[in-house]
Amino acid sequence: MTTDTVGTLMRTGEIEWSATGGLRFHGTAQAVFQWLDAAFERLAREHGAQPQPAPEAIAGDTLERAGYFEAFPGMGIPARSGAAMWLPPAVCYHAYPDLAGEPLDATRLVTLACGCGRNEPVAPEDPGRLQRFRMREIVFVGSPAAVTAERDAWMARGQAFATAIGLVSTLVPATDVFFGAAGRGQRLIQQLKGLKYELRLDAGPAGNIAAASFNLHESFFARRFDIHLSDGAFAASGCAAFGIERWTLAALAQLEPEAAAGLARRGES
Repeated sequence: MTTDTVGTLMRTGEIEWSATGGLRFHGTAQAVFQWLDAAFERLAREHGAQPQPAPEAIAGDTLERAGYFEAFPGMGIPARSGAAMWLPPAVCYHAYPDLAGEPLDATRLVTLACGCGRNEPVAPEDPGRLQRFRMREIVFVGSPAAVTAERDAWMARGQAFATAIGLVSTLVPATDVFFGAAGRGQRLIQQLKGLKYELRLDAGPAGNIAAASFNLHESFFARRFDIHLSDGAFAASGCAAFGIERWTLAALAQLEPEAAAGLARRGES
């Protein structure tokens, strides 16, 4: 790891907090952010994910149907006052309504990206915990076996990508609940089944943070959104999620200045 590059960039204003609890990048940091954002989209397309638009707001009815407010009370951020619209807490919630009622005869892969929002506690000294952030996700829906294979493939791709750009990462099982109730029993079941893994990166003052997660939802969202396979069984779903700000912080923290500048030049080209 290099010296406290992220801390230095925050002191000089190249990285700064926004009034809404996000980060603004400037200069080299912004170019690194842009390159990573585009690189994850390219990776998704290269492996068969079809792009899908993801608006910067999502209907409260959709989040209610997905069980988000039940699983994460108090975490939602309204997008517009009185409009029953919310900031997407994760990009994948945009994918499920389009599949509702449609029988699937093959695994469906889509990729989406947008700004997201969660009512997280933030602290000036911890740039890794944000209320506003950008995510790129790859969502896969199909048979349980196909979805598990796709999730495992994306774990390998995520770690290979980190290695390719010079980042040291660790892939670990996680117990925080992505969907459903957050009771102790659910956490244990999730861990035993291997439903969630995180790719963790050292990101300077943000610490060792989860920059990507790889999730199996089993049939949870398919049941909520009436998504079936062609044989009538409920589909399984999963996703790979990449937090662009966190990857940017890790790249700036771990890479030598010349290597970070190389990513920046790619972002400007």
